[in-house]
Amino acid sequence: VLSGNPASRLNQKLVRETQLAVDASAGYDILSRGRLALFALDGTPSEGKTVAELKAALLDQIEKVKAAGVTVEELDRVKAGVIAADVYQRDSMFYQAMQIGTVESIGFSWKILDGYPAKLRAVTPEQVQAVAKKYLLQDNLTVATLDPQPMDPNAKPQGKPHVH
Repeated sequence: VLSGNPASRLNQKLVRETQLAVDASAGYDILSRGRLALFALDGTPSEGKTVAELKAALLDQIEKVKAAGVTVEELDRVKAGVIAADVYQRDSMFYQAMQIGTVESIGFSWKILDGYPAKLRAVTPEQVQAVAKKYLLQDNLTVATLDPQPMDPNAKPQGKPHVH
């Protein structure tokens, strides 16, 4: 809902409407090792916009999901895209082997893959909102800002040193 297609919230609000960002995305790896997942928001501020403005706008979109949820239409669009991509990827023997190996290496049975589309179809807007409220908390937030440095080896770095 937040990212992954032109109609996603981050693309619509931050890139197209407010032009706050050149790009913005969100995502996580459903098959991360150790059964712990990292949900990441990222973006590049547009010229004249600050990282702080972009951070605030990204977090505002999370707060909107927590407060008002997502629409059935948004969720149905995402489900259709994810299921279609999964079906398409299963045409590849390499992808199937990679998926089975990944699932088994993190402690699940490869048999869970057969139920994935049905479980995804069963997700409700209320569940999305409940998960956002439970896990997408400020106390769990880590912020990293990439500070590109000049390519000229004789040039001096600009900006402030990192403060922790």
